[in-house]
Amino acid sequence: MAQYLQAGERPMTLADQELVIDAIETARSILGQYTGAGPRDAIDALEQLQTVMDNTTLVAALDRLKRRQRLRLVE
Repeated sequence: MAQYLQAGERPMTLADQELVIDAIETARSILGQYTGAGPRDAIDALEQLQTVMDNTTLVAALDRLKRRQRLRLVE
């Protein structure tokens, strides 16, 4: 199976999956803190989530994972 990469792009690795899982776990923790007992700061929670989810490394990993999934659907 050929893998088509754009210039400067690295192939999907287990590290991509680990990065995505780590981001999801971090986001869940942020949401858990927000929904837990005590004072709530929605703006702070959203800023924390944006920091986690709007990370260029994470976005690139997600792109590689999605591309890999599309290739599997075509095979």
